[in-house]
Order: sequence, then structure tokens, then C-alpha cells
Amino acid sequence: MADAGQRGDVQQAGDMTDGMKEIRKKVLDLAKQNLSLTDIARELETTTSTVSYHITKLKESGHVTAPLPRKMGKRAKKKMSPTRKKVLALLGQALSQADIARELGISRQAVSQHVQKIRTEEPR
Repeated sequence: MADAGQRGDVQQAGDMTDGMKEIRKKVLDLAKQNLSLTDIARELETTTSTVSYHITKLKESGHVTAPLPRKMGKRAKKKMSPTRKKVLALLGQALSQADIARELGISRQAVSQHVQKIRTEEPR
């Protein structure tokens, strides 16, 4: 049977390094800004694989529950309605859907539909 010191060593071996904690915190902060996987990777000057790994771990721990938005090209943004562009801008400010609805004077359901469209529009 292992003594207490050995058990403590095993627990510490499973802990994240300080560098991993720092990048995961940065990934979480950027995900809260509704950035795409590609944009987060670009911002952190790392690979999308690294960001994807950390997003997966954040989802497993319950810190991230919604999928990240897809990267949209300039043509897709140009085709957005003015209201959808406003919704996207307010999402980038980390406002809740209820707050966005109040800000724009539209229903919560309308905001939800705009968010769904933003997340599912194909990049061009």
C-alpha cells in the first residue's frame, strides 16, 4: 500500500502545469467573447488543435457549454441583416441574450434565432 507522500505525488502528477492553466484560462476568456476556434488560436499564437484540446477539457469541466461560433468570411458578414450584425457585436461584448433583447428592443426568442443563424451560417 502506498504511503500518504506517494499518494500526494500521484495527485500532483495529474495536476495541470502552470503554463497549461494559463493557456486554458486565456482560451476560456476568449471563448466567453464568442470568438471562433480559429480566432482564439490566432489570438494566442497557437494551433487550432491546442485550442480544441483545451475547449474539450473546459466542456468536460462544465466551463464551456455552448459550441464556439464558426469563423465567418467577409461575404457572410455583408449578407447579415443590420439587426443580426448588432446581435453579433453585443455577443462579442459578452452580453446575455436577455440583455441583448432589452438593448435592441426585440424579443428574447428573436435574439435566440439570430444567435442560432450566426452559429450555423457557413463561412464563405
